[in-house]
Amino acid sequence: MTRANRRRLSHLEKLAQPVIAERKRSEAAIAEELRHAAREHAARLAAVILYGEPKIDEPLSLASSRALAHLKLADTHEEILPLSLRRHILETQPGRSEDAKLAHVLASAPQWLLIFCAGYFDAEILEFDLPEHPEPPPEPGVDGLKDMGAWPLLPTGTLGAGGPIWEDEGFRALAKLMASPADNRDDTRAPE
Repeated sequence: MTRANRRRLSHLEKLAQPVIAERKRSEAAIAEELRHAAREHAARLAAVILYGEPKIDEPLSLASSRALAHLKLADTHEEILPLSLRRHILETQPGRSEDAKLAHVLASAPQWLLIFCAGYFDAEILEFDLPEHPEPPPEPGVDGLKDMGAWPLLPTGTLGAGGPIWEDEGFRALAKLMASPADNRDDTRAPE
């Protein structure tokens, strides 16, 4: 490398340093926001696990309502609810940290609930492990798959809602789930 090229490279590196530093700060802030959202979601899910008596064939909104009624939080404003749930988990569950307490509760959940509510996503973000289940997970229905995209809120319906996803339609339904809500159209059902 010539001296001129080394000088140019050194100059470019100096120009890039503030941009790189800002990007690292931005990525750290986004990661912290994601961890915050995962803790709030996991606290909602933990309340359902502990107090909602969730059933695979019943809308999850019913289990969520039971949990909030049990905790006397049914009338709590939505902006305050996650903090109230997190505080309850901190005060009542074993573990050294909030994440350990959330992990303890989520580990007790049935596999279908962790899948339907994206509990494994929370575990990945918060860096804790959940037990593996030897049996295959139940298949989501078309509407259940769409409802799984509610994160950081909980789904409201049932896992199997909307009937089975036909094998050739599964990838299209999953792609729509990952797309924006405006892009989701209900054309993933099998012909009748």
